[in-house]
Amino acid sequence: MASPEIQDRASQVVLALLGGRWTWPPVNVVETYHAPAGRINLTGRPATVTRVLSLRYGEDVTDRVAVYNGAFLILPGRSCGGVRGCSFTGGCYEVEYFYGSEPPEPIMAAIAALADQLELADQDLPCKLPERVTSVNRQGMSWTLLDPMDFLEKGRTGIPEVDLVLSVYNPARAKARARVFTPDFPPGVRHNPQGVQHGYR
Repeated sequence: MASPEIQDRASQVVLALLGGRWTWPPVNVVETYHAPAGRINLTGRPATVTRVLSLRYGEDVTDRVAVYNGAFLILPGRSCGGVRGCSFTGGCYEVEYFYGSEPPEPIMAAIAALADQLELADQDLPCKLPERVTSVNRQGMSWTLLDPMDFLEKGRTGIPEVDLVLSVYNPARAKARARVFTPDFPPGVRHNPQGVQHGYR
């Protein structure tokens, strides 16, 4: 089995080639929101918010927080903005939360397969990773060519069992997940722009 570092590297490669549709392991972020419309639309991959660690609005109100539809926060008690149970009246809120969703089993298997091959390559053992160097012999002359790695430009790894999963889950080879922001629910300001991966399960 591959080391955690190599598994993480394989996960980043496969999930990036899938257009960022999944975030795994969960990421911990801290964001500030101005919520004049009465609710907080969390920036981190809508519908994948898994745990709210804290919410501050002048005071800590974490114990009254609920995540609605995995995408925005509400405070139980009253209603506002058409959202049942929401009691926000506007202002600045600081939220710390986890977001992320585990990919389907075939994708996890593809990540494991790539990690195994990266581990073999790291130990200079035979592996399925594409060779970058090609030797050519013609009329008594020999030279070496460097493979341009065209498969990466096509959103593939060069490993058949991994590329099969990529072609099923990302046939259009999207490079990024589509995202929409509206003036009514502006995105939060992230204090840790890269996020902190805690990897809880």
